Amino acid sequence: SEQVEMSKNLMMEKKELEDKLEEANSKILSLSTEKNEISQEETEIDAKLIMITKERDEALTQVQEKEDALGEADVKIVNLEGEISNLRSDLSSVEAKLHS
Repeated sequence: SEQVEMSKNLMMEKKELEDKLEEANSKILSLSTEKNEISQEETEIDAKLIMITKERDEALTQVQEKEDALGEADVKIVNLEGEISNLRSDLSSVEAKLHS
């Protein structure tokens, strides 16, 4: 009778442990699924980050090109102003000769 009682207790303990094991396995599966979803989101974020970085680099390149073009335009303006000044001097000389 005592052995039957012990056997019942052991069977109940075994059942409880099996239930706990099943619950733990279920949690592991759930966490594993969650981990995979997070990894997938992380991969998508990395891809977006790479794309944004590429776009930023292209924008910076365009800005640099515009700045270079502005610099070249400034040089042309200075050169044209010099030419205009020279032409004015030449014009003054011609006018002076005409009046003399």
